[in-house]
Amino acid sequence: MTCEEFRRDYPVFSAAPASTLSSKEYQQWRRHLDGCGACGDFFQAEECRQKGVDVGRFPCVHLAYYTASWVEDAGSLPSKAAIVYRPKFDEFGIHLFDGSVIGIRHCPFCGIALPPSRREQWFCALRALGFDDPVVESIPADFNTDAWYRRPA
Repeated sequence: MTCEEFRRDYPVFSAAPASTLSSKEYQQWRRHLDGCGACGDFFQAEECRQKGVDVGRFPCVHLAYYTASWVEDAGSLPSKAAIVYRPKFDEFGIHLFDGSVIGIRHCPFCGIALPPSRREQWFCALRALGFDDPVVESIPADFNTDAWYRRPA
């Protein structure tokens, strides 16, 4: 199977009913998916688009695909989240079995360097606005998301 054929058949096999999973055509399509990095990236990007995920907001398609949730704090993590993203700090991490999150600096799937954390900038910006303890104080809504660093200066 060529990459062109794989992409052409994506709409047919990506949501294939169980009855087609044992077909020769599906098995050939699946083998290509498993063996071709470019088509694997294409597949992940298409799956993200179908879920309404803007792949362009992520450093790579893999983090867009594998990020299970966007969270404000570890206490709100779904138990099955593998990769998490904290927009207010622009941080990615891996959800560990004990419920904690370990920060990552590179995509574990492709190795691309991730942007540096904005955690220190977040605290500095809020201190400059007069907040002594932004973790417990009521802060502007923009600082609970990525809006505080994405807005035009």
